[in-house]
Amino acid sequence: MEVILKKSHPHLGERGKVVDVADGYARNYLIPKDIAILNTPGNKASIEAEGQFEEIKLEKEIMSAEQIKEKIDGKEFKVDAKVGKEGKLYGSITKQDIVDLLKAEGFLIDKKSMDVDEHIRETGTYEIQLDLFKDVKAQIKLVVEGELSEEDREEEDEEDEEEEDREDEEDKEDEDKEEEEDKKVEDDSSEKEDESLEEEEGEGG
Repeated sequence: MEVILKKSHPHLGERGKVVDVADGYARNYLIPKDIAILNTPGNKASIEAEGQFEEIKLEKEIMSAEQIKEKIDGKEFKVDAKVGKEGKLYGSITKQDIVDLLKAEGFLIDKKSMDVDEHIRETGTYEIQLDLFKDVKAQIKLVVEGELSEEDREEEDEEDEEEEDREDEEDKEDEDKEEEEDKKVEDDSSEKEDESLEEEEGEGG
């Protein structure tokens, strides 16, 4: 029995090909599974029309992907994330987060097209490949910037204040030491002057 393949088949051939197969194989498998239909003039015309439609659809999808690539390729996107004092993120940046970020910028991208780790957990710059359609690919940069939580910011401020206090204390200690040294020098100088006067008086007497 001759049938027309509605779908490409690994053993029978590409979509639209006319193949001769056993009646039972056609009636019990290929036709019920919607893999093929009987080879009739009407069915052949229908498949050819569908093929033309698929080609037009494919061309449109490629053109659409190329337009997106032209606008997004090489573009840099920034995202702020809460981090701890060591720069580690609270939580992570997921593919869905990136999809939402791109959507806010006017780009509708399927997260399945992203070549990126499932979770980003540190600040930094990440190169992300977008498989837009078939061989149409684009590259973007995701810059993850850290933002301390209110609690960590307050703790950091306290630590800064403590550090400033320590520096002030050290400066005060240094000043006190300098004053002591200056006073000691002055005292030594006075003693020497007194001794010199006594010697002069002794010589004069």
